[in-house]
Amino acid sequence: MPASALRPVVVYGALGLVSGFLTPHLSDVLRDVVPDWGIVEVPLSLWLAGLAFAAALTAASGWLLGFQPRQLLFVPFVLLGWFAAVQICVSMRADEPKSYTQALADTDKSDICIQLDGAEQSDAARAPQQQCYKLFPTRADGESSENRFWQSFGGYVLAGGVGALITAIGIPFAVGSRFSRLTLLAVTLAGAAVAAAWFLLAGNIAAFQADQHWYALFVPWQAAVAALVGRASSA
Repeated sequence: MPASALRPVVVYGALGLVSGFLTPHLSDVLRDVVPDWGIVEVPLSLWLAGLAFAAALTAASGWLLGFQPRQLLFVPFVLLGWFAAVQICVSMRADEPKSYTQALADTDKSDICIQLDGAEQSDAARAPQQQCYKLFPTRADGESSENRFWQSFGGYVLAGGVGALITAIGIPFAVGSRFSRLTLLAVTLAGAAVAAAWFLLAGNIAAFQADQHWYALFVPWQAAVAALVGRASSA
């Protein structure tokens, strides 16, 4: 890749990475400042936290091309993508990451039966049908832990892809570059892939499970999407 094409990738990617660290803290600050409103079950403070990423894209574009008012159009597209991503997770009732092995273990436990205290073995042997009491009942809505795993995984992957896609749609409006279907596909796949990798790693690595601010998701996702936006902006 020529240096002229590499520079916007580095600048956008670096600012996107920084915004990934700032996003959770911006959400915390906004929670204490903005009204406690919810827009279709998405808290206003969480939705507006996408301003960190929007500011990163706008700043990168202004740094490379010189500031122009049209670059502020990154803001509505990022916020719309952010809102859509959160809404997908909420509507699909996506849980926090859990390893597939643990999900299977939870499902297996839900089928464990115990015998009532005091019951005689001979009586149990003669019974035409075992009397079963589940130690770990299934969820009240009837969904198994395994189904919940795949639903949560799909929710995050879809949210990552859709959020990236909507952000990418704003590229030609904000910087005037040519609208490319290949760019849209690349950015969407990158967003979905990062979300998928985060979900699987966070379910298996203790350090990621202790990541209360979800840096492991925001930092790589925003860096990857921003880098591809930078590549597209220079095309």
